Amino acid sequence: MEASLNGPLGRTVLGPTTVTLGRAPDNTLVLNDPKASSHHAEIRPEGQYYSLVDLGSTNGTFVNEQQAYSGVARLLQPGDTLRIGDTRFTFETSSAPQSSSYSAGSTVRATPPPPPGGVAPGFAGNTSYGLGNPAYPGSQPYQETVPAPPPFPSPQQPSYTPPQPSETQMPTYIPSSYGQPGQQPSYTPPQQPGYTPSQPYGPPLDQQPSYTPPAPVYNPPSGPPKKRSPMRVIILAVIALVIILGGGIGYFLIHSNQVAQNNSNATATASTHANNATTTAQAVAIATAHANATATAIVTSHFPPFTSLAFNDALTSGSDAQWSSGSACKANTAGYQVSIAQVGNFEFCTQLNSNFSDFAYQVNMTIQSGDCGGLIFRKVDNNNFYIMLVCADGSYDLGLFQNGKPSWADSLTQRPTSAAIKKGAGQQNVVAVVIQGDTYNLYVNDFSKSVDTFTDSNNTFSQGSIAVVANDFTNPTSVVYTNAVVWTQ
Repeated sequence: MEASLNGPLGRTVLGPTTVTLGRAPDNTLVLNDPKASSHHAEIRPEGQYYSLVDLGSTNGTFVNEQQAYSGVARLLQPGDTLRIGDTRFTFETSSAPQSSSYSAGSTVRATPPPPPGGVAPGFAGNTSYGLGNPAYPGSQPYQETVPAPPPFPSPQQPSYTPPQPSETQMPTYIPSSYGQPGQQPSYTPPQQPGYTPSQPYGPPLDQQPSYTPPAPVYNPPSGPPKKRSPMRVIILAVIALVIILGGGIGYFLIHSNQVAQNNSNATATASTHANNATTTAQAVAIATAHANATATAIVTSHFPPFTSLAFNDALTSGSDAQWSSGSACKANTAGYQVSIAQVGNFEFCTQLNSNFSDFAYQVNMTIQSGDCGGLIFRKVDNNNFYIMLVCADGSYDLGLFQNGKPSWADSLTQRPTSAAIKKGAGQQNVVAVVIQGDTYNLYVNDFSKSVDTFTDSNNTFSQGSIAVVANDFTNPTSVVYTNAVVWTQ
């Protein structure tokens, strides 16, 4: 399958390497968008699929107009629309053949699994734990070390067709952080302009109009005095009265209009605040629903009928409180590291509070150096459990370890191989095992079909804890694990 990103920059074919988007010139796709951050987002290969990761951008990254969590891998589906600022892209796929290589969203590497119906070669003898096993001198505390078994032939491959899980690959879970929803917007009501009546309509509002009749000029008449016209006196009095009444009425009207305007502004402000509060509550509800939907998508199972999330651990610093700890079992920012430097032995680190019967168990695994990593399940104690190995040379093994010894013999040269396993140090493989009754199916990177199937007709162990493994067949081995997930019915 070939995937591409179509947008204003043309069609970009997505390959096995991460594609970065942003305004900085060192990005794979340089965006000339003022709303894009310098290093805005990445598109990472996830096996046969691709995921989008927002790199803590200022304005966010949107898939189908839903904002993606910062730092959380969002699995892309054909036809998804990506928006960064005002720039849009369309994620598309074609039926062209695609390489079997797989890259998950986290920085973990791959490890090969064990052969069908058997435990990886190199299993033999008893282990030493805690204060040491007196039957095996030199055993180290906190180390679950088991010597390799004698070579033995691989058992007959059982006929079994495992249930077909969903072809959607489990994206890497990274706890995420979200933006600041529901922030109260700042509101400042517009200022009403002051009102000052023009001069022809009367005096200022804070002054009473005054009238001072002109002082009469008296010139003594040369003859007998003339009588003042009564009509003129009446007209002047009426004019004075009109001026006084006009000033008072104008003041009353202006004052009433100002009070009404202030009341209207107060009503509008209260309505705006109420609308803002309603909008904020709706935004918080939408953001919460989106966060719940995103978290559910991240831990969706590919292995029905096991779809109920029972355990989820990032396996990084601060999350290893319930796992074995010591010189061989350490958590850091890169993940949970398991190490062994004793030829023909293996080390495993256990989840201390786990106890599962039928379930699906998935982990991201990277062999930093050495030979093999893998999973232990239905672990009764340090000498009785089922085990699956995935090795750096592309081989795998799957079988039963009972009373400190493997129940079947297997030689190093007879371990089966699988093209689904990414070979070499530093490669990440997503490994999973599905346990149902007496049947065990092994998956590596591709969840649409199992790599192999193992059946224990005796159903020797019906339940137990889970663990992760490092196996030193011939070389000191160090394996890092992240994102351990368990689903039950």
